[in-house]
Amino acid sequence: CGRITGKENKYKNIADEIKQNNDTGEVKRSINNFIREINKCIALLNE
Repeated sequence: CGRITGKENKYKNIADEIKQNNDTGEVKRSINNFIREINKCIALLNE
């Protein structure tokens, strides 16, 4: 998603958050948020 500004940093932050969080529920929530962001990104690219 190169043409969407700031997305790379957002993904990196989410990845760091997942690594820092050992609580399963939190990790699952972070991964779901990550997937949701990627899907939004894909939808924008397909417009």
